[in-house]
Amino acid sequence: MLNNNSKLLNKFILPIIIIFAVFNAWIWFSRYQAGHSPYTPEINNVLQQAGDNRSELEKVLKHYSRRPADSLKLRAAEFLIENMQGKHSKYYDAPVESVAAVLLRWTSSSDRRMVMDTYGLGELIVREDVKYITGDYLINNIDLAFKVWEEQPWCKHIPFDVFCEDILPYRVNTEPLENWRAKALAGFAGINNSFKEQPDISAVEACGRVNRLLPGFRMDRDFIPMNYSGLMATTRSTCEGISATAIFAMRALGIPVARDYTPMYPYIDSGHSWNAVRDSSGKYISFMGTETVPGEPHQGTTFIQAKVFRKTFKMQDSIREDISAIPPMYQDNCFKDVSPEYRGFGDIRVPLNSPPPDGASKEYVYLAMLNSDVEWKITGREKPDGTTVLFPGVGIHIIYLPVYYNSGILTPAGNPFRLDTVGIPRFFETGSTQYDTLLLSGIKMHNKIAVNTWAERMLHGVFEAANESDFSDAVRLHAVNTLPDGLNYNRVKLNNTKKFRYIRYLPPPKSYCNVSEIGIYGTDRKKLSGIPTGIRNGKPGVTNINNAFDGDLATFYDRKDAPWIGLDFGEPKQIGEIRYFPRNDHFDVSCWNGTEWQSLGKLNVNSQKLKVPRGTLLRLRDATQAERQGGRVFFFHNGFHQIN
Repeated sequence: MLNNNSKLLNKFILPIIIIFAVFNAWIWFSRYQAGHSPYTPEINNVLQQAGDNRSELEKVLKHYSRRPADSLKLRAAEFLIENMQGKHSKYYDAPVESVAAVLLRWTSSSDRRMVMDTYGLGELIVREDVKYITGDYLINNIDLAFKVWEEQPWCKHIPFDVFCEDILPYRVNTEPLENWRAKALAGFAGINNSFKEQPDISAVEACGRVNRLLPGFRMDRDFIPMNYSGLMATTRSTCEGISATAIFAMRALGIPVARDYTPMYPYIDSGHSWNAVRDSSGKYISFMGTETVPGEPHQGTTFIQAKVFRKTFKMQDSIREDISAIPPMYQDNCFKDVSPEYRGFGDIRVPLNSPPPDGASKEYVYLAMLNSDVEWKITGREKPDGTTVLFPGVGIHIIYLPVYYNSGILTPAGNPFRLDTVGIPRFFETGSTQYDTLLLSGIKMHNKIAVNTWAERMLHGVFEAANESDFSDAVRLHAVNTLPDGLNYNRVKLNNTKKFRYIRYLPPPKSYCNVSEIGIYGTDRKKLSGIPTGIRNGKPGVTNINNAFDGDLATFYDRKDAPWIGLDFGEPKQIGEIRYFPRNDHFDVSCWNGTEWQSLGKLNVNSQKLKVPRGTLLRLRDATQAERQGGRVFFFHNGFHQIN
């Protein structure tokens, strides 16, 4: 019974929508014929910007205002022109095969400029649509879009507003314009004809079938967006180019497809783009253009994300504030937040501790995400409601901070927080007067990868002794055949009664000569002194041989090309024990105090515990690699718990 009712509703809904649209368009048509200006303020604004190209845009409006039967096409033309502001092409004035060849080859060359000049690409050209687009191009685009919308079996489920966003647009990105609809329709004529023979085929099924026919790409570095012909002529592209290929083909065939994306992953220094197709119920199902069919897992659904957005042709919000108060990602306002459509996202209401500073937006509070470099990066925004702000669709297991924005400066608006699971937020304190004890052993237990990396550099290393300085009479005293302890000295007692003047440590083959401390003791358990030997010069600090014999576990010797390091006792000595300690991390620990990271002190094998404020967000940074990593963020919950 329900199915019969649904079919009955579907039978009447589309005609009602069309009648309503025709009625509204007839009012417009009547006003135009009566001499009243039919243009909206948005269209008038675009026409003024068009300058000498105004006649081309008005040509489209007049073309569809001649007959009432074209009233819906007139509305489509208005939609495109109203939202044309800011749309533009970036391209090289060269044959498409040359541009495609450069995209395919320049990454294999050490000189990109030479490749581009050889192919005659010249300088990049930028052209605004309002000043260069032709009326004939828009008319052709509109007519072909309407043709497939009227013919495809699934299009009875696509209302006009969805058609305008997911089928009608004449461009996808900033690619050079071309008649891509006619090219795609010709290229996919066979499968397009088969669709018309299947009255019950869905847009999702059609999308999957077309996607299997699209050429595969190898993901490559950034390049200017290419048009349909360029993309079909190359084998390398970015994720944006790959998703654009699917959009060109799908929209040309009347399949409603959008581009979804995340600006930046929290744990990867990049963002990602993919596609989504609209089904008959209005739900969008994601897929990766040219790679996966709708509903299959792909990077856009399997990687942790803070936010997901959908690219739109329509401008979502007018910019009413000074540009300095708007982050770069929001200066292009043709997108909308669709995070709630994806799994692993939840809503969270956040208290605000302070008003916006001078110069910052009074209208929005921004959502900053803590990335892999421990930097706050804006990933969302919402309008505050008094002293709180509701952030919908926030990705779980990520650290966030509400902030105000002004000229690249982020000012905290509240405390950091994390969504542990959907619906369960965790807010971090600032200025706590209670403390927990952070232990080095706890860090090492939760940081096994880094700790083992240093210890493994000594695995299969060898200690030798000799009386000749060239070690031609070397005797092996000990081989490091098990992973060394990283919290305590590794002790090796010897039974060799022979005396030696020299001793050395040889690292494993093709590894680093990397050790924190080497101590050599006599049979009376007293430490033997000697002159360090081996390669001394190199990178300051860590290539000082003395570091391996100074008794300080926080210093170390590190050199990849050093064959060995050792001691010259000056005269033969009987060796009773070898003690060694692999390189170890010493950590800087800081906490978020409400405005910045505040140092709390260091942890290392000489200072193995530290008091830290309870409930705060803590940052752990390896002090020996400070120039190469931003550290890791953690907090206490039932003991030490590391986040990333």
